[in-house]
Amino acid sequence: MEIDLTYPDSFPVWLQNTLSISILIVGLGLVLFSCRWVGRDADKRGKAGCLVALVVFLTWPLGLILWLVFRPDSRSKWSRLN
Repeated sequence: MEIDLTYPDSFPVWLQNTLSISILIVGLGLVLFSCRWVGRDADKRGKAGCLVALVVFLTWPLGLILWLVFRPDSRSKWSRLN
């Protein structure tokens, strides 16, 4: 009598591929959403939104964290005069 010592895969290959692709799509969506938000936020604060969004995209998530920590004040020059 021979004993089979091989272990079966915990998940079928199609399920592993589906989960991997889903995680990739969600991660890419999160990166793109955060870059879009950062670009609009930078425009509202008087900075070059496209450039800030590009830097955040290339250095994500560190760039996003740095933008959240060091972003300029949202008050415009007109609100400071009143």
